[in-house]
Amino acid sequence: LKEMTSRDIQITIGRSREHTSRLMKRLFEEGLVERNTKMKPFTYKITEKGRGKLGSSEQTITA
Repeated sequence: LKEMTSRDIQITIGRSREHTSRLMKRLFEEGLVERNTKMKPFTYKITEKGRGKLGSSEQTITA
C-alpha cells in the first residue's frame, strides 16, 4: 500500500475532512499508521501492526 495524504484518504473513504482527520489521528496514536511530517501535506502509510489488524484481505476502514 502506498503513502496517501489525508485528502486522498478522505476521497477514498467518502468522509468529511474533519472525520478523516480524527480517524487518522486515532490510527496514528494506536500505531496502525505512520505519519510522514517531512512532507506537506503530511502523508500516511500503514504499519505492520496496521496490516495485522486488516488481516490477509484488503478492507476499507469505516470507523
